[in-house]
Amino acid sequence: MEISQLIIIALISLNLLIPLIFCIKLNNNFSKDGVKIDHILLFSAAFIFYWIFPILFGLIRLFEYEPSMNEYYQIFDQINDYVLIKYLLISLFCYMSFVIGSFF
Repeated sequence: MEISQLIIIALISLNLLIPLIFCIKLNNNFSKDGVKIDHILLFSAAFIFYWIFPILFGLIRLFEYEPSMNEYYQIFDQINDYVLIKYLLISLFCYMSFVIGSFF
């Protein structure tokens, strides 16, 4: 496994874990009383679903045997690892900017 692939895995992990930590621990969206729906929870869910899952699905090939995903995988395979690293760094920075700005 190349170093760029390890960096991509680490960045995807951070992009998944940091929103979960913010929602569960720091913002207390989940408690015994129920789920507190606010802007941080909604942004975090959309961030993971729209920004991170497409990259994750492209890497792990979850829907590889689905014929409708063939075109997506062909396009995804043309993306350079360094472009993915830049994308994941920028997405993490955008998420952190939103949450930090929200607390201030």
